[in-house]
Amino acid sequence: MKKQITDPKFEYVPDFILPDEAGDLFARLEQVDGFHLETGSCSLKPSHATVQWGPRQSYLDCVPKAYRAKSSGEIPEWLIPLKQRLEMKYNCYFDSIQVNKHFSENAIVHSHSDSPPGHICMVSLGAERNFRLALRFGSHRTLANIPLAAGSLLTFFPNDQWRHTHEMPRSKTPCGARYSLIFRYITEALVREGAIKSAVAFKNLDRQGKLERTQRNLAREAEYSAVQAAYRTGGYAAVDECLRVKAWAFRMGTPHG
Repeated sequence: MKKQITDPKFEYVPDFILPDEAGDLFARLEQVDGFHLETGSCSLKPSHATVQWGPRQSYLDCVPKAYRAKSSGEIPEWLIPLKQRLEMKYNCYFDSIQVNKHFSENAIVHSHSDSPPGHICMVSLGAERNFRLALRFGSHRTLANIPLAAGSLLTFFPNDQWRHTHEMPRSKTPCGARYSLIFRYITEALVREGAIKSAVAFKNLDRQGKLERTQRNLAREAEYSAVQAAYRTGGYAAVDECLRVKAWAFRMGTPHG
């Protein structure tokens, strides 16, 4: 009997952050320097600005370099409590926060799926915007249209997030600015130039290129699994040690010394 394929899971919490805290975070972000016009699209001009704390994953080769964000350094102390709250909720470790500022109703997020493994958490602040989730393969059926309220949390889960696409269409109703704070774990393999490939670029890879991509994917999964296991058994100290010795490399037969 053919196994039934279930829809990819996600979780939406409309009131994850109370209004006063959401307002304080919005005001704090309004004072942040370093926002940079950014897009992950090869053809669309940017309609938002980004600041990245922690590792920044690489871009598709076709994305103009002028519209690529770089890491602004470590996650600031005033965002650590929110990071820890999400880590406790999902029992997983995050090493990066990407903050996008969508200036008005004209800002969009083009339809795409994400590459990082593990949980991806998005906290929304400011103007409410609609977010559409759809199946990535097959029928491309709409899974949900979610009005992302200020203070809300939208979470994509491991082994599910790559099976759907997400997008934020232009709003028909005029609105002010919206911030999205996106929490991920970005592995070393995803930071390397050329790590992210479009479907067309992947098809055009030669045998060696496909072998290298497979090795990158194995390294990505090995690091993620090792770091998350360290966090669950020993907290931040164990994560620091795991990253220091690159424990996952031994499992892949490539010890670092």
